Amino acid sequence: MHEAAKVAATMILHCIFSVVVGVASALILPTLGPRPELGYLGALDSDDLFSELGKQLSPGATIIRRDNPVVEVDDEDDVQKTVCFANNHSLPFLAIDGSHGFISTLGRMQGGIAISFMKLKQIKINPSGDYADLGPGLTNGELIRGLWAEGKQTGIMLGGGHGYLQGLFGLLADQILEAHVVLADGSSVIASQKSHPNLLWALKGAGHNFGIVTRLKYRIYDRLSNNFLREDGQPPQLINWYNFMRRPDIDSNSAVIQMRMIYAGDLSGLEQYAAPFLALGPASVENVTVPYPELFRINRSDESSQVVCGKGMYRHLFPTYLKRHNTTALREVHRIFTDMTTNSPVWGYTNPAYSNDIIAASKAMRQAMVDGSGSEQLHAYVNYAFGDESPPEMYGYAPWRMQKLRELKKKYDPKGRFNFYAPIGKPSD
Repeated sequence: MHEAAKVAATMILHCIFSVVVGVASALILPTLGPRPELGYLGALDSDDLFSELGKQLSPGATIIRRDNPVVEVDDEDDVQKTVCFANNHSLPFLAIDGSHGFISTLGRMQGGIAISFMKLKQIKINPSGDYADLGPGLTNGELIRGLWAEGKQTGIMLGGGHGYLQGLFGLLADQILEAHVVLADGSSVIASQKSHPNLLWALKGAGHNFGIVTRLKYRIYDRLSNNFLREDGQPPQLINWYNFMRRPDIDSNSAVIQMRMIYAGDLSGLEQYAAPFLALGPASVENVTVPYPELFRINRSDESSQVVCGKGMYRHLFPTYLKRHNTTALREVHRIFTDMTTNSPVWGYTNPAYSNDIIAASKAMRQAMVDGSGSEQLHAYVNYAFGDESPPEMYGYAPWRMQKLRELKKKYDPKGRFNFYAPIGKPSD
C-alpha cells in the first residue's frame, strides 16, 4: 500500500457472509446529479389521473401529489390499471420501492407516474419452510428481520444479487423460483421454469428491462450455526473488503484504508485469514460478534445509515469487477481519492458544480482498477452501475447472451417502456 496510508482493520465475527467470485470494487460517492423527475403532468392529465384511474383502483390504493403523481398500489391489479392508464395517455412510468437506485439513466424518467410498492410488504412462509411468497415493497432489512424471527434467512434482489449468503447458497437471484410480472402492455404473467422460463432467466440478471415484479416465490433457509470452515483457500463464509476514508485522528494528510473481514465461525478459524492483514500493523483492530440481522447495522448499511440509505443524498457508483487486485493500481486509486478529498473531506456536498470534478476523478479511479487488472474490458455489476457503461459491460460480453436478452426484450417490451434502469438496448444494437 501507499506509504502514507495506514490500515484500520475491523474484523466482524460469527456473521453469515460469503466469498465473492472475483473482486467487485465499487467507488461510492454521494453527489448531486441526474435523478428521476416525475414532472408536472398538466391539468388534463392530473384530472384524468384522479377521475379516471382513481375510480379503477382498489380501495386500499392511494394517489398522492397531483402534479407529481405517485400511485401507492395495494395489489397486482392496481399495477395493471396504472400501467394501462399510463399507456393510454402516453406517459412514462417507473416502479419504486425502497428508492435505492443510483444509476444515472434514471434521470431519463421525466413527466411520468411513479408506482409505489410500499404497501406490499407481505412475507408468507410456505408450510414446508422451503420458500416464501414475498411482496415487492420489502426492504432487505424488513425481509431479513421478518424471516429471522421465524428461524429462517435469505436475501432478496434481482439483477444478479451479490449478497451475504452467496458463498453458501449462490447468488440471490438463484433463489427465485417464480415471479408474478406485469408487462409493458399491462398484462400479467407468471415466470417460472414451467411458464415463461426465458423470462425468468432474463429477470434474474436484467429484470429492470422486462416488467414489474409484483410477487416473488423465493427460496429460504434455516438459520445456520456459525461453525463453517474450509481449509482450501478462502472459505464460503468469509469475505473481506476495504474502504478509503478520512480519519484525521489517524492520518491528517492522507486517506486511510479500513479493512473489514466478515466470517461465520469461531475466532481460531479466522486467524489464518486475518494474519496477513494484522502483520501490516493496523492503527486499530475491533472484534465484534453479532447475529446475521445485526450485520447490516454494524456495517452501516441498514436503514439508519446516512451513507448508504440516507434520504436526500445523491450518489454515484463506479463498479469494477476484478479477478485480482493490483497494488500499483490501488496506490493510484488511493492517490486520486486523497487528492480529491483534501479540500473537501466532509461526506457529501450541496453544490452541483462539484459533480463534474467528482465524476471525472471517480472515472479515473475506475479506469486505474481496470488497467491494473490486465484486462481491457470493464465488467460492472448492474445494480451498482453508474450509467455510462455499455450493455455488454453490465450484462456480459458473450454475443449469445446479449442477443437472447434483446430478443426477449422485443417480445416482452417491444416499445421500450422499461428503459430507465440499465437498458439493454434494441435488438439491432
